This record gives sequence, structure tokens and C-alpha cells, in this order.
Amino acid sequence: MKEKNILFAISDIDEKYIEDARPRGRRRRAIVKYLTVAASLAIVIGLSVGMLAVFGGTPGGSYDDGPSGSDEGESSGGEPSGPQGPSAEIPGDRYSEYYAGQNYSRLMAILGSFDRDGDGYYLQEDVESGDFGTGTVKPESGSASGNGSFIGVTENQVEGVEEPDIFKMTDKYIFRIGGAKDGGEALRIYTLDGDASTQVGEYPIPHFKGGKYSVGADMFLSDDGSTATLIKTYCVENEGYTYKTTLMLIDVSDVSSPSLVKHITVNGICDFARSTEGKILLGTTFLSVLHGYDWSNSEEYLPYWECEGERVYSDPDDIICPDEIYKREYSSFYILDEKLNVLSDKTLFGYGGSSYVSESKIVTYVGYGMEHFRLGDETEIKTDFAVLDYSSGSLNVESLLTAEGWVDDRFFIDESDGYLRVVTNDYYYHGFSVSARNTSLYIFKLDNCSLRAKIEDFAPEGEAAMSVRFEGDNLYVCTALIRFNYFSDPVYFFDLSDYDNITQVNTGVIEGFSSALITYNDGYLIGIGSLDTETNKVSVYKREGEGVVTVAEYFFRGVHSTDRKAFIIDKERGLFGFASGAYFDENNNLIIGLYHLLKLDGDSLTEIYTVEELNHNVSSLRSVYYDGYLYITKNMDILVERVE
Repeated sequence: MKEKNILFAISDIDEKYIEDARPRGRRRRAIVKYLTVAASLAIVIGLSVGMLAVFGGTPGGSYDDGPSGSDEGESSGGEPSGPQGPSAEIPGDRYSEYYAGQNYSRLMAILGSFDRDGDGYYLQEDVESGDFGTGTVKPESGSASGNGSFIGVTENQVEGVEEPDIFKMTDKYIFRIGGAKDGGEALRIYTLDGDASTQVGEYPIPHFKGGKYSVGADMFLSDDGSTATLIKTYCVENEGYTYKTTLMLIDVSDVSSPSLVKHITVNGICDFARSTEGKILLGTTFLSVLHGYDWSNSEEYLPYWECEGERVYSDPDDIICPDEIYKREYSSFYILDEKLNVLSDKTLFGYGGSSYVSESKIVTYVGYGMEHFRLGDETEIKTDFAVLDYSSGSLNVESLLTAEGWVDDRFFIDESDGYLRVVTNDYYYHGFSVSARNTSLYIFKLDNCSLRAKIEDFAPEGEAAMSVRFEGDNLYVCTALIRFNYFSDPVYFFDLSDYDNITQVNTGVIEGFSSALITYNDGYLIGIGSLDTETNKVSVYKREGEGVVTVAEYFFRGVHSTDRKAFIIDKERGLFGFASGAYFDENNNLIIGLYHLLKLDGDSLTEIYTVEELNHNVSSLRSVYYDGYLYITKNMDILVERVE
């Protein structure tokens, strides 16, 4: 591979490059973005019995006969390839000034200036004073396998953009990822045959060499059920406890004997994966724990992927380096084909950890201003967005935007017809807590990065958005005011069909709040959340006249998942299914857990089936109603219940 001395001669970099760089003048911790929600839900969760996680875990040991190719804990070395010197301007790319060359070298110098004490970051005044420390897809189907036709059971955020999950199925088989006997995970295959359903195949997911700690696996399934693509993140101890993500293409055409076809590994923890039109989109974030980079060793900081013993580094001249950065992280984005070949990749420094994916765009975002050590201060809170277009088959940065406030999760974002639509929460610090100031809606035009419309502070003072759902030209937002054992909220409906005349109606103040919103047919909306510190609820809302009304409610005890993939959302049959966790009843008896199957019929919501005493984790449980039977995952099995 060609050597790129320009990247590594840090001592030769002109000081003016360092002076020009502008790291944001704040310490930050990304996990603080969940403080408001976590603080409110902790009251409820604290009253429930903690359940052991069923899937994932921290398996010990490793298989010596892991996926073919290079050992995951070893490096093949080598320098990155690519042209010498600063990159030339890319035609049609108005962000070419953010690419490598002097800008990249300047960034490397700034990254080297960050120390790892405390939060690990210097303040703006430290950098400006020169105190730099000492740090130098679903794959397309192949031949007919007789495994049936794919049935979509995953609640996808965007129609046509399939999300991975631990549960997929055809009209003949169920494919699910569950616990393995050795404490790890396995892909298990079951016949879809009611009471006669049985396991017919299994593929143990390897414990990769050098990777003791792991994050739960996900998968895609091909249209005919002949291949499954498994996605697994794990931590490598002997490489500074850095994370890697491996994609494994598994041949399941013979369900009794699944086999590995190919695997590819990229560095970083998996942020998202999507499958659309025969391509797999993948996003990872890499955070190095090293604070004394060896700049002559590109393996410490450049993104890469590796396959069959060969490691390929991203071209440094194709890495976008914004002038303003605040953390030593980068996000890498990949387009892969159905055979796991990398077709395109792009890397952004200073971003990482959260992304939304539409039919043509990837929106990665990062918030800043949540400073835990400056309690009591008024603090500027903003969110930066980088929008990548992938519609041409390659990745290209289209827009760099900033909005006021904090984006709590990807459901707060939507892209439609060239517009980015975002709901944000603003916060302030009071004493030793973080409180909501208000909630706003921003709409940006992507082709010129302009603000097209906004509705600021539309909720009562002190409230924050707890759940958001975009559905075409409709937007639903549940905000909440949480005070100890009192929860109250309105649910808002916005008509976004005309950005010059955005209209809104709401329920008015009602008890409780919804932590997840699910749109149903005929203008109905289901929300699942909390009524108070002891009771949770499922509410059905409907737009009616000049407002939004609550037409039905169902109350239950025990914690519940906010992951939409953990629900049955069968709009055709009007079914809504979910699991609730353990709790103590009024006589102090421990109730292990329940599964609830509800029927939405007009303005009525009734429970039509209950499964009692489930010992499960509410987030990793999956279920489906099919042909008169309810299938519910267990650790190493599937529970089948006949539902008339």
C-alpha cells in the first residue's frame, strides 16, 4: 500500500492549522441526552423487579473455528492507500473543503491535543491558549430454496427500508436469534406449524477471537428465506477494548444445516443497519480509548473493513473533517451488496452514535451543550446533522445543518421530498437535575440548507417530547410534564401538507404519557406508556373535529418495552400485542410477567388473550400472530398458543 506521510508528520504541521481549528468549547457526554427520560422512567422502573437479559450477554471464551478469514483479534497491518497530498475538489460536492489534506492533518493535531482526564476533553480556552497536553438487506434471494415467501413482521420506521431484528419469518419458517447453551447466541429455525411447530436448524454465532464482550446480534432475511445476514458487534480486549462489527452471510436453504458463506468485519460499534433494494446500509461509530496516538500507525485511527485476511483502510482524502469537533469519534457509513462486497463508504469525524435512514438519505446527528458539571447554568443546546444521500449507489454528503435543542431518538427525525423535519427538546439545569424547557419543530430544505418552517415552544412550559411519530404529512408528538408521582401530557397532531400553513390540534392535558406512538388505520393512534408510578397504560387516540380525543384505554402493571419491534402491530386485524414485566401485586405477591394481546375495533380496545407467568426480558421478547396462533419467543424455544 502507498505511504501517506502527510498524515503522520504531526511535528511538521504549521501551527496556524491548529489555531484555525475550532473544537467546541464544552465538555460533553452523549449519554446525558437520555437524562430527562431516564429520570422520569426510573421512578416507574424502580418499583418493578429487574429481569435478567435473555439474549446477548457477555459470553466468555471463543470458538477456535470462528468465521473464515483473518483472526478478529489480529491486525494485518499496512498503510492506507490513496493519492498523495491534499484531495482535489470533488465535482458537484460543495463540502469538498471539509476533506483531507491540510484539514485532515489539522484535525489529527487537534485530536492529539485532547487529554483523557475526567470526561477526556479540554475546554475551548485550553486549546486556544496552546495547552495541548502530551498526547501526540436483506440480500436478494438466490436459487429457489423452498423456504417460503418473506413475511414482514418488523415495525420499520420507513416503509420499504427493512430494519434488522432478532425475529424474521417466511410463510413456512420462523428465524430467530436466541440464547445458546454456552451462554452466547444462536440463530434458530422453527417450522411455522401451529401446535406442531418444532426447531429444525441452528447456527451458533461465534465468540470471535479476542472479543470477550459482545452486543446482541441482529439479522436480515432474504425474500425466499434462503439466506440470513447476521450482524454482531463485539469488543476486542487485545486491541485497546475497541469495538468491531461483523456481518455474516449464512446459507439457510437447507434449514437443517445452516452454513457460513462469507463474513466481513468493520471497526466500530454498529449504530444501524438497513436493507433496501438488494443493498445493505451500515453505520458504525469508532471511539478510540487511546490517548497517545502513534501517528505513524494508521491502524489506531483510520476506519477500515477486513475480509478473508485483507484489511482495507478508508482513503484519508475521502474523510470529512468539520472545522468544529468535540469528540474523538468518527462515524463510518457503508453500502454493501447482497454478497457483502463494499460498494461505497464515507467517514465523518466528530459525529457518531445516532442515525435515521430514509429511502434515499442517511441522517447522522450529534447533540451538544448538555454539560453535567455546570448544573444551574443556562446552557446553549443544539444538534448538528449531516445528511448523506445514497440514492445513486454511492455515499455523498448533501447537507450540514444545525437545529436548536436536543433530538432524543431517531423517531424525532423524518426526511420527505427533500425536506428534513425534526422535533427537538430544549433543556435547562436546575440544582442537580435537568428539566425540560420546551419542544419545537424545525423543517429544513436540504438542497440549500435553509430553514423552511418552524414552530417553536409549542408545548406548555417545562414539557418535553416523550415520543414522536411522522406518518406522511401527519406528525404526532406526545409531550409530558413529570413531577414525582404525577404524569400529565397532551398529544399533538400536526398537518404538514402545507409548510406555509402548518396546523395543529391536541388532546389537552390528560393523565400519563406515551413513551411510544404507533399509527393505525383510519386515523387512529396507539400510545403505550405510563399513567403514574405504579400503573401503565395503552391509549387509543383519534383526531376528531378541532382536537384529538382519547377513545379507549387499557391499564396494566409491570415495566414494558419502548422498542416497537417488541410489539405485535397487526393493522389488518387490529391487533396490538406486548409483554409486561414482573411486579408485586397489592398482597405483595410477585407476578412474574404477562403477555397481552389486545383487539382494536372501532373505538373499543379489549384484551382477547393473556399468557401468564412469562419469565422474559420485555425488550428482547418477540411475538407474532399468524393463522390463528400466537408465537412468543423464549430463551431457547418458542411458545405457541392457539388464539380463537
